Amino acid sequence: MKKYDSTRIKALFKAEKTHKEIASKVGCSIRTVEYHCCPNSKDKICDRMRRRYKAMTRDSLRHKLYQFVWKAKGKGQPPNLESVKSILNAQPACYLTGNALNLNDSQAYSLDHKVPVSRKGDCSIVNLGLCRADVNRAKADKTPDEFIALCAEVLRYAGFKVECPSRPPKHVERS
Repeated sequence: MKKYDSTRIKALFKAEKTHKEIASKVGCSIRTVEYHCCPNSKDKICDRMRRRYKAMTRDSLRHKLYQFVWKAKGKGQPPNLESVKSILNAQPACYLTGNALNLNDSQAYSLDHKVPVSRKGDCSIVNLGLCRADVNRAKADKTPDEFIALCAEVLRYAGFKVECPSRPPKHVERS
């Protein structure tokens, strides 16, 4: 964020220059001039930003859905909030671990592309998965099968017995 000389802006304002003239001389926007010269403008701007933030975080699922679509950069038809909520049952759970999720705690969960966009996945409702945030970070750009195989490999290396046989990812051909 560029900082402007507040004293110069205020001096020009006292010299009875218009906001437009001050903005052109200082090289800033008219809003910046208003911020430094008008009484209560700082409070108004801060209040406006607070309201916007509250509106955005009030429905954290809506915000996460927006991020989900934005990260995919328009690939596929984005799901709407109502279709997402209809898929989520009364007890939403992580699709990889089965752990219950609290949708009111936006830090605890994230929306995941089951098939990552980097692997030609899209933003369709079929490719959307509700997931624990830490599990989603660990999964990164892997498919669910690749992630499960990796987890089994880690557990075997740590000395645990994995009961289900590991299966190779679907895109890898057996020799």
